[in-house]
Amino acid sequence: MALFLNTKVCFLAVALAATIGCSRAKGDEDAAIRKLIDNFAKAENKRDGGGLIQFFTADGDVVVQNTRLTRDQISKSLVPLLPWSETGPAVYHVQRIRMLHPGAALVDTERTYFTSTLMRSSSCTFVLAKENNQWRVASYRNAVLATPMSKDSPFDSAQPARPPPPKAQ
Repeated sequence: MALFLNTKVCFLAVALAATIGCSRAKGDEDAAIRKLIDNFAKAENKRDGGGLIQFFTADGDVVVQNTRLTRDQISKSLVPLLPWSETGPAVYHVQRIRMLHPGAALVDTERTYFTSTLMRSSSCTFVLAKENNQWRVASYRNAVLATPMSKDSPFDSAQPARPPPPKAQ
Protein backbone atom coordinates (compact mmCIF):
# COMPACT_ATOMS: atom_id res chain seq x y z
CA MET A 1 0.00 0.00 0.00
CA ALA A 2 2.80 2.44 0.89
CA LEU A 3 4.51 1.72 -2.45
CA PHE A 4 1.25 2.47 -4.27
CA LEU A 5 0.84 5.74 -2.37
CA ASN A 6 4.45 6.77 -3.04
CA THR A 7 3.91 6.17 -6.77
CA LYS A 8 0.76 8.30 -6.64
CA VAL A 9 2.68 11.07 -4.85
CA CYS A 10 5.41 11.01 -7.54
CA PHE A 11 2.82 11.14 -10.32
CA LEU A 12 1.05 13.99 -8.56
CA ALA A 13 4.34 15.88 -8.13
CA VAL A 14 5.10 15.62 -11.86
CA ALA A 15 1.53 16.59 -12.78
CA LEU A 16 1.64 19.62 -10.48
CA ALA A 17 4.99 20.67 -11.89
CA ALA A 18 3.53 20.63 -15.39
CA THR A 19 0.39 22.57 -14.51
CA ILE A 20 1.33 25.15 -11.89
CA GLY A 21 4.83 25.97 -12.94
CA CYS A 22 7.86 25.73 -10.74
CA SER A 23 10.58 27.97 -9.56
CA ARG A 24 14.25 27.19 -9.81
CA ALA A 25 16.26 26.36 -6.74
CA LYS A 26 18.34 29.31 -5.62
CA GLY A 27 21.39 29.81 -3.44
CA ASP A 28 21.61 27.48 -0.47
CA GLU A 29 18.81 25.18 -1.72
CA ASP A 30 20.49 24.72 -5.10
CA ALA A 31 23.83 23.97 -3.42
CA ALA A 32 22.27 21.53 -0.94
CA ILE A 33 20.43 19.64 -3.69
CA ARG A 34 23.53 19.42 -5.88
CA LYS A 35 25.54 18.19 -2.88
CA LEU A 36 22.96 15.46 -2.25
CA ILE A 37 23.19 14.29 -5.88
CA ASP A 38 27.01 14.37 -5.71
CA ASN A 39 27.07 12.34 -2.48
CA PHE A 40 24.54 9.89 -3.94
CA ALA A 41 26.89 9.39 -6.92
CA LYS A 42 29.87 8.83 -4.62
CA ALA A 43 28.04 6.10 -2.69
CA GLU A 44 26.89 4.53 -5.96
CA ASN A 45 30.43 4.53 -7.36
CA LYS A 46 31.66 2.82 -4.19
CA ARG A 47 28.98 0.17 -4.88
CA ASP A 48 27.76 0.87 -1.34
CA GLY A 49 24.11 -0.15 -1.20
CA GLY A 50 23.98 0.44 2.55
CA GLY A 51 25.36 3.92 2.02
CA LEU A 52 22.77 4.67 -0.67
CA ILE A 53 19.76 4.07 1.58
CA GLN A 54 20.80 6.91 3.88
CA PHE A 55 19.74 9.32 1.11
CA PHE A 56 16.16 7.99 0.90
CA THR A 57 13.04 8.90 2.84
CA ALA A 58 11.47 6.11 4.92
CA ASP A 59 9.04 5.35 2.07
CA GLY A 60 11.54 6.11 -0.72
CA ASP A 61 11.57 3.95 -3.83
CA VAL A 62 13.49 3.34 -7.04
CA VAL A 63 12.50 2.32 -10.55
CA VAL A 64 15.40 1.16 -12.71
CA GLN A 65 15.44 -1.25 -15.63
CA ASN A 66 11.73 -2.07 -15.25
CA THR A 67 12.26 -3.02 -11.60
CA ARG A 68 10.67 -1.28 -8.62
CA LEU A 69 12.51 -1.35 -5.30
CA THR A 70 11.29 -0.22 -1.90
CA ARG A 71 13.72 1.39 0.56
CA ASP A 72 14.19 -1.98 2.27
CA GLN A 73 15.30 -3.55 -1.03
CA ILE A 74 17.62 -0.75 -2.16
CA SER A 75 20.72 -1.70 -0.17
CA LYS A 76 20.77 -5.24 -1.60
CA SER A 77 19.29 -4.77 -5.04
CA LEU A 78 19.98 -1.31 -6.47
CA VAL A 79 23.74 -1.55 -6.91
CA PRO A 80 23.59 -4.71 -9.08
CA LEU A 81 20.87 -3.12 -11.25
CA LEU A 82 22.78 0.07 -12.06
CA PRO A 83 25.07 -0.29 -15.07
CA TRP A 84 28.65 -0.17 -13.87
CA SER A 85 31.15 2.32 -15.25
CA GLU A 86 34.19 0.26 -16.26
CA THR A 87 36.72 2.98 -17.03
CA GLY A 88 35.84 5.69 -14.52
CA PRO A 89 33.13 6.76 -12.11
CA ALA A 90 29.57 7.25 -13.21
CA VAL A 91 28.70 10.94 -13.13
CA TYR A 92 25.35 12.64 -12.56
CA HIS A 93 25.00 15.92 -14.47
CA VAL A 94 22.20 18.03 -12.99
CA GLN A 95 20.19 19.33 -15.93
CA ARG A 96 17.38 21.12 -14.09
CA ILE A 97 16.13 21.63 -10.54
CA ARG A 98 12.48 22.58 -10.15
CA MET A 99 11.11 23.57 -6.76
CA LEU A 100 7.55 22.23 -6.45
CA HIS A 101 7.23 24.02 -3.12
CA PRO A 102 9.73 24.80 -0.32
CA GLY A 103 9.82 21.17 0.84
CA ALA A 104 9.75 19.33 -2.51
CA ALA A 105 11.95 19.41 -5.61
CA LEU A 106 12.13 17.59 -8.92
CA VAL A 107 15.69 17.12 -10.22
CA ASP A 108 16.42 16.01 -13.79
CA THR A 109 19.88 14.55 -14.28
CA GLU A 110 21.86 12.71 -16.88
CA ARG A 111 23.88 9.77 -15.53
CA THR A 112 26.89 9.09 -17.73
CA TYR A 113 28.93 5.92 -17.42
CA PHE A 114 31.57 4.29 -19.57
CA THR A 115 32.19 0.78 -20.83
CA SER A 116 35.49 -0.26 -22.35
CA THR A 117 34.21 0.73 -25.80
CA LEU A 118 31.49 3.38 -25.44
CA MET A 119 29.82 6.03 -23.34
CA ARG A 120 26.23 5.44 -22.21
CA SER A 121 23.74 7.78 -20.60
CA SER A 122 20.56 7.43 -18.68
CA SER A 123 18.00 10.03 -17.75
CA CYS A 124 17.52 10.02 -13.99
CA THR A 125 14.84 11.91 -12.14
CA PHE A 126 14.99 12.48 -8.40
CA VAL A 127 11.90 13.53 -6.47
CA LEU A 128 13.25 15.12 -3.29
CA ALA A 129 11.54 15.84 0.00
CA LYS A 130 12.90 17.96 2.81
CA GLU A 131 12.93 16.17 6.17
CA ASN A 132 14.36 17.75 9.32
CA ASN A 133 15.89 20.51 7.17
CA GLN A 134 17.74 17.98 4.95
CA TRP A 135 16.96 16.92 1.41
CA ARG A 136 16.15 13.21 0.95
CA VAL A 137 15.27 11.12 -2.10
CA ALA A 138 11.56 10.26 -2.06
CA SER A 139 11.78 8.59 -5.47
CA TYR A 140 14.50 7.86 -8.06
CA ARG A 141 13.75 6.95 -11.69
CA ASN A 142 16.44 5.79 -14.13
CA ALA A 143 15.74 5.33 -17.86
CA VAL A 144 18.53 4.31 -20.24
CA LEU A 145 18.71 6.61 -23.27
CA ALA A 146 19.26 5.38 -26.79
CA THR A 147 21.64 8.28 -27.38
CA PRO A 148 23.36 10.52 -24.82
CA MET A 149 22.08 14.01 -24.11
CA SER A 150 24.40 16.80 -25.08
CA LYS A 151 25.19 20.23 -23.73
CA ASP A 152 22.54 21.46 -26.20
CA SER A 153 19.89 19.16 -24.72
CA PRO A 154 16.41 20.69 -24.51
CA PHE A 155 16.55 19.67 -20.82
CA ASP A 156 19.59 21.80 -20.06
CA SER A 157 18.57 24.33 -17.44
CA ALA A 158 20.56 27.05 -19.22
CA GLN A 159 18.65 26.56 -22.47
CA PRO A 160 15.03 27.42 -23.24
CA ALA A 161 12.77 24.47 -24.13
CA ARG A 162 12.82 23.82 -27.86
CA PRO A 163 11.85 21.05 -30.26
CA PRO A 164 14.41 18.35 -31.07
CA PRO A 165 16.58 18.91 -34.17
CA PRO A 166 15.37 17.36 -37.44
CA LYS A 167 16.61 13.85 -38.15
CA ALA A 168 19.47 13.52 -40.63
CA GLN A 169 18.56 11.82 -43.90
